[in-house]
Amino acid sequence: MKNLRSLLLSLGGLLFVLQFAFVSPVSAQNSKELERERLNRIMDASADVEEFRQEYDDFLAEIEGALRLFDAIPAVHKKLAQSGSRSVEQITIARQNLAAMKPDDLEKLREAYAKVPGWRDGSRALNSLIKPGLRQQIETRLALKKSGGVSLDAITPDECPNPEDVPSNTDIAAVKALEIAADAVMELLPTDGLTILARAISTGIRAGFKGGVLTAETLKAIGDDCSSAAFEAGITQQVTNSTNTIVNNDNANATTITTAISNSKTAIVNNDNQNTTTIINNDNLNKTAIINNDNSNKTAIINNDNANTVTITTAVANAKSEIIVNANANKDELLRMHIAADLAAVESATPVAVFILPAVRGGYLELVRTIVVQAITNLAGSSTAQANSLLAQGDEAKAAGDYKRAYFMYRKAYKAAAN
Repeated sequence: MKNLRSLLLSLGGLLFVLQFAFVSPVSAQNSKELERERLNRIMDASADVEEFRQEYDDFLAEIEGALRLFDAIPAVHKKLAQSGSRSVEQITIARQNLAAMKPDDLEKLREAYAKVPGWRDGSRALNSLIKPGLRQQIETRLALKKSGGVSLDAITPDECPNPEDVPSNTDIAAVKALEIAADAVMELLPTDGLTILARAISTGIRAGFKGGVLTAETLKAIGDDCSSAAFEAGITQQVTNSTNTIVNNDNANATTITTAISNSKTAIVNNDNQNTTTIINNDNLNKTAIINNDNSNKTAIINNDNANTVTITTAVANAKSEIIVNANANKDELLRMHIAADLAAVESATPVAVFILPAVRGGYLELVRTIVVQAITNLAGSSTAQANSLLAQGDEAKAAGDYKRAYFMYRKAYKAAAN
């Protein structure tokens, strides 16, 4: 929270100073120095607190005066009413509260403002939103209204101001900084030991600066709308002038263009007739050459096509034969791998049925025996004798027609050879 307060104070103070520097001419530097010294003396804790009360009342009076000018502009008055703002009333009440504030509360208020550099420039920055031309217009109409000479509504909500009387984005940013700084002061006020009366004053000031923000944004919006309308009117006039110029120029060009078209038409017709004869003669010559060339190419294509047909047919037949041979070889190899995998299975594994049956019954039992024999021969290990014994038992079972037992004995012989 302390960091937040410091940030708000620094930002608010900096923008206060920037705003004051913006609205003050360089030639007034000496005057500003004297004003700063005077204010430093008033803000010093050892100074008479009643001097601060008077200075603070002047501050509030300047804010009140600016807000009354703002409220005298119908468009701004309408916006303030729509937003529920009571900024003029709250500043008036704040001045009354200040007059009734006890010295102790006033000391605490001064202590809080002493931590906000440039706070006194806030009311002047708020007043600077009403540019000299607009200020003179409003003050003149207010005086006439007071004397009963004119209605204040003569300043219509949508009346276009002079461009120099329109607040800039910089002005709007500066007034928003005043609102931020007002929040910072409220943060600096002690949370206890301070009366509601003193807090109400800071609340009123914040409402005043908030009304200033709304005023600046409203005047800027009116100015922007007026600029757009003026720009649109200028474009419309330029379009009108350009249209007249284009029409006049178009009428002058029409005769020139018509004559040129007529001359060009005659030249084109004559040239076209001449080209037609040339094209027809050339076409007849080319037609004969094309027909002769086409007949020659047709014979060459037919002869070449017949030769290619024989070559392609032979190549297809050779490829087909090679594919069949390769497929049969792959089929035999794949079958052998499946039989070997089944022979290597555990004894309790169910064998593939076609591996049990002999060839006469559509099976591969003879191929199974061949694979077992090849395994015994190729491996030729210490268990060769056992493997051959099991092979012989399988042969006996096969001869007796017990194909299932024959297969299981071949499986045992295969695994014996592999161990």
